[in-house]
Amino acid sequence: MLSVILSIWSWWFFNGETPEQEAHAERLGIFIGLWAPTLLILSNRFDRYADKAKDLPGLSSGESSEEG
Repeated sequence: MLSVILSIWSWWFFNGETPEQEAHAERLGIFIGLWAPTLLILSNRFDRYADKAKDLPGLSSGESSEEG
């Protein structure tokens, strides 16, 4: 939620007089608004892959099948 607010603020604050400055402010606002959800989605994907890796043979953590 903070990234959306920061995105709007940066677009408003950096908006300039020329079309180039306006375009830069828009791109900066979009970048700020999108990086946080992108990182959350990536972390969710990596968490899912880690859960799947626990079920693979040879990748169990700490358990040993040797007795004796």
